[in-house]
Amino acid sequence: MLLFFFSVPLLPTWLTNQFASSSVIFFFLVTYFYFLFKEKINADFDEKIIQTQWKNYRKAHIERYTQREMQSAQRQHELHQKQEQLQRQAKLVHDELDRLVDGAKSRLTDYEVELEHEVKRLSEKFKKDNESGVGEKCVDVRAELSRCFNTLDSGECQIFARKLEKCVTESLA
Repeated sequence: MLLFFFSVPLLPTWLTNQFASSSVIFFFLVTYFYFLFKEKINADFDEKIIQTQWKNYRKAHIERYTQREMQSAQRQHELHQKQEQLQRQAKLVHDELDRLVDGAKSRLTDYEVELEHEVKRLSEKFKKDNESGVGEKCVDVRAELSRCFNTLDSGECQIFARKLEKCVTESLA
């Protein structure tokens, strides 16, 4: 408080010389200090209002920032969980697809082996049939079917196709 009084400028000397009466000096002193301190009090009051408003603004800003950060962290966590869930589902689907592909490859290999065996068996049978002349049995039916396809409608040639099928089945049996 003492520092404040020392920082106040002294009254002009003409004022103290002209008015010798203490009551008049007191009145001027009060008026002088009133105007001097009024500006300081108003400035302090305005500064306090500004500081209070600034503190409130900063507090609200920090709260909004914290809330946004928490929401962002929560969204990231939810997205991470969703991503992990989708990855697990994709792994299950891929595992199932791999299992199906492996099964298909296995069946294909089995069919290849079976087909190879059947081709060998049939080729041996045809060799035997060709040597014994059995393969020439169906030549006439095949010629009739070919002539039918060249000259007639394919619907009428079904009879010859059945005859050829029957002949081949009997030859192979």
